[in-house]
Amino acid sequence: MHFINGIIETNKSIRFAILAGLPATFDPSYIDALRKRVSFLEENNIQVIVFEAAVPLGYDIKACYRRPLMGASATCQIGHQARDDVRKKFEVLKAEIHRSNPSTLFYDPNSFYCGDTACNFIIDGMPMYRDQFGHLSEYASDKMSKDFSRWATINAPGLLKSKLSSTGY
Repeated sequence: MHFINGIIETNKSIRFAILAGLPATFDPSYIDALRKRVSFLEENNIQVIVFEAAVPLGYDIKACYRRPLMGASATCQIGHQARDDVRKKFEVLKAEIHRSNPSTLFYDPNSFYCGDTACNFIIDGMPMYRDQFGHLSEYASDKMSKDFSRWATINAPGLLKSKLSSTGY
């Protein structure tokens, strides 16, 4: 942390920080630590973007695919209630951060795979995760980056501006 803080304090070209991998449930000490981190970044003129907690599948994605001599044992679809539960829990953290750091932005990574009725962990026939630990597959990473780019175009347009295009080279 000290090493990273030193880079931030001496390199004033850092304009954005993305904080991701946050849990849906947390205690007051977690919120306090996150608030301190966000405040440090903002004090160094860095726009903070927090990725909201992801809806978990809850089992290995491999269960969604047929295997030799076995059918799929799961659908890889979870009802919208799971997303609502994650949102409700995360809203506490979001409100606390907004109270002390109102310029912090929040992106919902669930938006590209959750609809009004369900969250689908199979996207266009491709698995969203590459393993049972919730690491995104290459395909899902591409889909999420496109969704995030659309979001950033509206909410953090400076993030997508190329340094080369802004200097005229």
